[in-house]
Amino acid sequence: MRIHKTDILISVCIPAYNRGKQLMELVESVLEMNRKDIDVVVTDNCSTDGTREALAGIKNPALKVFTNEKQLPALSNMIQSIFNGDGKYIFYCNDRDLIVTEAFYRLVAFLEHKELSFVYTTKRKQPQDLFGKFIQKKQSVNSGHAGIFKKGYESLMRQDHTHHPTGMVFHGELIRKYLHKETYFQYLDQQFEYSFLMRDLLKYADSAILDYGCWDERPASFLMKSKSKTVERGILYFYPQTPSLVVKATLKQTLVTNDYGMSEAESVRVGMYILRYFYGMLIQYKYCMADIRETAHYGIDRKFISTAEMLRIFQNYFYITSGYLKEHHYSRELVMAWEREYGRLYREMIWRSMKADIGITRRAGIRKKEIRKSRL
Repeated sequence: MRIHKTDILISVCIPAYNRGKQLMELVESVLEMNRKDIDVVVTDNCSTDGTREALAGIKNPALKVFTNEKQLPALSNMIQSIFNGDGKYIFYCNDRDLIVTEAFYRLVAFLEHKELSFVYTTKRKQPQDLFGKFIQKKQSVNSGHAGIFKKGYESLMRQDHTHHPTGMVFHGELIRKYLHKETYFQYLDQQFEYSFLMRDLLKYADSAILDYGCWDERPASFLMKSKSKTVERGILYFYPQTPSLVVKATLKQTLVTNDYGMSEAESVRVGMYILRYFYGMLIQYKYCMADIRETAHYGIDRKFISTAEMLRIFQNYFYITSGYLKEHHYSRELVMAWEREYGRLYREMIWRSMKADIGITRRAGIRKKEIRKSRL
C-alpha cells in the first residue's frame, strides 16, 4: 500500500493496448499543457503494435509508462491503470478517447482547493438540430454546472452507478490509503469494476458532477473500425444479463458491505434508486443492438428488439431482483416497495420501447450520413 502526499494534482491514467497512433495523440495532447502538476500514466497491456517503442521515444518526465508482465483482461487493466497513478486525483481516460484541453483547464482550477472522493466529468456536447444532426461542431453546449454532494447517502443518490469510464476522477490519496486493487479484480464478471471503486470512495468524502465537457469520443467511423477490447468476455455492458448481474453486487456493496451511516429509511431509498437505475439500463439493449456503430465496435450483428421482447427482459429482471432481495433477507420495507413498482415499470417499459423505435429510426439515418461524410 502506497500512502504519500504528492505534488501532482492530476494523473491522467490511460490503459493501453494496440492503439498506438491514438494513444500517442492523447498523450501528447496532455503533455502539451506543460503543467508541473499534471502527469500522464500509461499502463500498457502487452501491446504488439509498437506502442511501447513509440512511448519510449517521448523524453518527458511527466510521462510514466508501466508494462504489465502478462496480459490482463481489459477491464482489469483499467483498474491497474488507476492504481498506477501518483496524483492527488486520478483522471481516467480510455486510449481511444480525447481530452478537451480548455475544459480540462477548468477541471484543474476546480480541483486545486477541493477534497472530493470522486468527480464525474461529462463528455463534450455538441448542439443538434431538431433531427438530432450535429451543427457547429467546434461549439460546445455543456452547461458548465458543478454539483457537489455530501458523502454517503446524498452521493449514492446523485451519482450514476455506471459510467463510460473516461471522465471519472478518483481521489488518488484515498485510494492509496484505504483501497486495494485486488478487491476490484474480483468484480470482473460485473463489467463495471471501476464503479465499485467509485462507490467505495463515496463513504470518505463529498463527490461532484461537472458538466464541463472535459473529454470526447472519436468519430463513429473510427469506433466502427476499432474493436472493443472487452468483447472477449462474451457478455457486453448493454446485454440484458448485465443489469441483473450488477444490481445484486451493487446492492450488496451499498447496503451490506459498506457503512455509509444511513438511516433505515435512507437505505430503502438507496436500494430503490439502485433497482430502478439498473432497470433503466435494460433499454440500452434495444438501442445498441440497432446501432451501426455499437454493433460494429463490438463485432456483433445488428438486430431489432421488439417491445414484446423488452417486456420479457423486464419481467426476468424483476423476477431475479425480487428473488434476490427475499433470499438474502433485505429489509421488508425494501422488498415491498420494489414489488409495488411492477405495474408502473411494466407500463413504462412499453412506453420506453415504443419511444426507442422512433429514436432508432432517426438515429440510423444520421449514423449513415455521418459515416459517409467521414469517409470523404
